[in-house]
Amino acid sequence: MESVQSIDCHSKTIILIIDDGSDCPLQVADIRSRTPHGVLVMRHPVNQGIVHSLNTGLALVGEQFDCDFIARLDCSDICRKDRFDKQLAMLQSNPDVMLVGSWCIFFDQHTGRSFIFKTPTRHHDIIAALNFRNVFVHPSVVWRRTDAEHFYSYAYPHAEDNAFF
Repeated sequence: MESVQSIDCHSKTIILIIDDGSDCPLQVADIRSRTPHGVLVMRHPVNQGIVHSLNTGLALVGEQFDCDFIARLDCSDICRKDRFDKQLAMLQSNPDVMLVGSWCIFFDQHTGRSFIFKTPTRHHDIIAALNFRNVFVHPSVVWRRTDAEHFYSYAYPHAEDNAFF
């Protein structure tokens, strides 16, 4: 719930939630009452894995929505209040940019420790770093939707983001 409530965007926003066979089903009415955005929930009766869930979401977006941008969050991710407005402004004013990410804060609820994960910010440095690791942390990205047929690969089950981005 906190993840959905942290989404603050002045643009038209649809929140698509993929419940991948959780044993704790979402209370959709409660979610809808707490956010000004449209909410669509897709439930899988059993867990089918992250790549399947991501591709289910992308397929639904391609079939049911006319949108220019897509963002990804996991159920425990919390957004800065100005995150989407800043990222969308960047993408809208730079049509040659396909994906925007950011640094993020990892927080351990058990220890109370946190750290800032800093990634490269210049194109050349991003390209160089991608040879060694994924520099785009998925809860921090927004990408330009250009091809409805672009899906996550099942060939990289533990590196699906790196292969996709």
